[in-house]
Amino acid sequence: MDQHERHLLHKLKIPLFIINLAGDVPGVHVVALDYQVASGNSLAEKILATAKHLFQIQAHILISLLWLAHQDEYDPSRISILNVSFGTFIAPLSLRAASQFGFKSAATIFAFGGAEIKNFILPFSENIIDSKAREEWQRYIVNSLDLIEPSKQLKHLTGPFLVIRGLNDQVIPLASSEALEHSLSEPKEILLLKTRHINVNESATLQLMREAVVAFLRKHAAIP
Repeated sequence: MDQHERHLLHKLKIPLFIINLAGDVPGVHVVALDYQVASGNSLAEKILATAKHLFQIQAHILISLLWLAHQDEYDPSRISILNVSFGTFIAPLSLRAASQFGFKSAATIFAFGGAEIKNFILPFSENIIDSKAREEWQRYIVNSLDLIEPSKQLKHLTGPFLVIRGLNDQVIPLASSEALEHSLSEPKEILLLKTRHINVNESATLQLMREAVVAFLRKHAAIP
């Protein structure tokens, strides 16, 4: 990551954690935008706490895309978007909003994710013991997250798209992954890997994804 990229992260005050699927390709600059997963004693608590900040995350993504597209150092027609895991649920609305300002991704990648955010988050609320708190959360999920629902946004995006899915993914429900694939228009490519949910410790799987991502970007985003 060069000085300019660190400056972007510092200026937007976004915490950094990136799974770099682009690899070390000459001429490619990776700018990381990540959200802070809220603290909690369990995955359910973390997911629910993070859900409270989804609209703020949407704003971060939108502002970052528009800021980046107006930097002299970058050609806006060659900016591509990589969304990983939970990011695939929250990015579509921001990408649709950015398109209203003239932004268009040269290529968009969705890795290890899905659509139908309500159906993904709702089961976690069952772990809330207090019935009143659980009901309040479920109302929030059903009502507020309807505005973010990826399946409503994806059909407004334009490709090309690459979807990467793990056949043994234990985090994202199969129905949600398939809904993502079906919601995207052509042209799109689907890469199915015999792996579980993305894991930075599985070097062989990461290498397969990097190769697929780089090949896809070379095909559609005119990288070297």
